[in-house]
Amino acid sequence: STILKTRIVLGAHDSEFSPEPVHISKITVHPQFDYEIRSNDIALLKLQVPAKLQQNVNLLCLPTSRDIAHPNQMAVVAGWGNHTDPCK
Repeated sequence: STILKTRIVLGAHDSEFSPEPVHISKITVHPQFDYEIRSNDIALLKLQVPAKLQQNVNLLCLPTSRDIAHPNQMAVVAGWGNHTDPCK
């Protein structure tokens, strides 16, 4: 299974950082993700073990009910990783 082979690295943005890869147990892709135009290109990853908090790895505060976006409101997030599908 692909999920068993998938590992992530937390807090790595420095080429001198030697992190330990973390295995994930579940991937939840946005239900309206469109591969062709990359809209709704976001997913939740459940780690097999809790993340170790450190300088480059910390908790994210979830929004309150006042902060939640309205339906069809545009939102932008930043991230990086693979930009190609290694299976193709």
